[in-house]
Amino acid sequence: MSGTGAIAKRMGTLSQRQTMPATLNIAMNSALGRSSYKELGLNELYPSPEYSEPELSPLATNISTLGNGMRVVSRTTNDPMANIGVFVNAGSRYCSPETSGVGHFLESCAVEGTMNINPNRFQENLARTGSTLQVQAFRDAMLYQMETLPRNADFALENFAELMFNPRLEDYRLSKMKKEYLWRRGDNMKEPEMEIPEYMHQAAYQGNTLGLPMFCDHHSIQHVSRAVLDEFVRVFYQPSNMIVVGVGIEHARLEQLAASAFGDQRDDSGAQLQRDTAKYTGGTLKSKVSFDGNEDTHIALVFETENWKSPDLMALCVLNMMMGGGGSFSAGGPGKGMYTRLYRDVLGTYHWINHISCSHSIFDDSGIFALYGCCASQSASELTSVMVREAINMVVRPPSEKELARAKQALAANICFEFENRQIVFEDLARQVQVYGAHKTPEMWRDEIMAVGKDDLTRVAKKLLQSNPTLLAMGEDVSRVPQQEEVKTAIKESL
Repeated sequence: MSGTGAIAKRMGTLSQRQTMPATLNIAMNSALGRSSYKELGLNELYPSPEYSEPELSPLATNISTLGNGMRVVSRTTNDPMANIGVFVNAGSRYCSPETSGVGHFLESCAVEGTMNINPNRFQENLARTGSTLQVQAFRDAMLYQMETLPRNADFALENFAELMFNPRLEDYRLSKMKKEYLWRRGDNMKEPEMEIPEYMHQAAYQGNTLGLPMFCDHHSIQHVSRAVLDEFVRVFYQPSNMIVVGVGIEHARLEQLAASAFGDQRDDSGAQLQRDTAKYTGGTLKSKVSFDGNEDTHIALVFETENWKSPDLMALCVLNMMMGGGGSFSAGGPGKGMYTRLYRDVLGTYHWINHISCSHSIFDDSGIFALYGCCASQSASELTSVMVREAINMVVRPPSEKELARAKQALAANICFEFENRQIVFEDLARQVQVYGAHKTPEMWRDEIMAVGKDDLTRVAKKLLQSNPTLLAMGEDVSRVPQQEEVKTAIKESL
């Protein structure tokens, strides 16, 4: 045997000798019925693990104002992740009919990076920090949001400042982005869930504020230019019109980072902010359109209702919860809304109705309450009659004590449940500070909900039915849908 082979053999023998005691020990434990963990018998209880309750800071919402007028609001959550962002009080309702879609077009510009950061590097930075970016345009707001680790809050706010005030919008890039935007809009226009609410607002507030188109189309996108985008930012992206929001971060640190990222911004005294009050008009809007090959006729019956500052706001929300509704097929039990009026009285009675539900959109100066349903075109007239009847029953058929209690409990539970979602809390903080200048906790909302009585629901329902109704009908055949005057007369004669 060579010298090398002898050495290898001796090393192998030594290795075996070193592992034998451990192997023997495990074998003996198995034979004696004892665990290798602390050598306890299998019939003996393990000792209780050592555990101490972590010290968590109390949950609190803090609001402050920077020297330039920008507000900062935060809420501690003790979560490992945070939601950081900026709320801008700007949207289609404040624009002209030609430029009302500018906000939604800016939403799609976020992926293009900035003049200092190219798109690839921008995406790499998001991936490197484990962050997700979301930009949303609403009728009354622009929302920039990033979910990231709290230690990356400076990264989030610095990038928001870049996206807002230094976007990558060269002329050749704008031309490409317009084509991509219209392609995406073409896909979205096939979805009734996205398009019906848009046309509800256009029909309810015809030609003004909340009724201005939120999206660009083939005609209005021709008005989008670098000058128009810059003017939109100059007018609306002013410190006094913006709120920095943080969920899951200390307020002092958020305030410091906000001052670093936006502290040099100042209000433009020459910018004219238009704050026209929404004017509900009501009326009729019928359109022959096909939603992704679906031959159903979609009908919405809309009324003006309470705004964010109304003392009857919670009564409206309870009314909405009581009416409920949904699709004709629901794989679930009472938690899916099976005890609401529209489920019991409509979907449980008329097999030909594919969907019926109610919803509301609330703003700081107006709001709409809508009954929406769809069915085959030959039944459109009957569906409209059913929707009118259910609207009238909100007044002439007061809720029972059981029905009222169930709606109130469901609404309070939904608010408390959603407040555990950081993203929902993020938007809730921004909107409440914008409207109220303060923040109401779920406990406060619950107290208001529990104070709602049957007379409150009847009063709110009667008030909304006294507004000029809006009738929206969309589908390949809307000829069978009655006229708005017929609906208006039927409601008036029943009250």
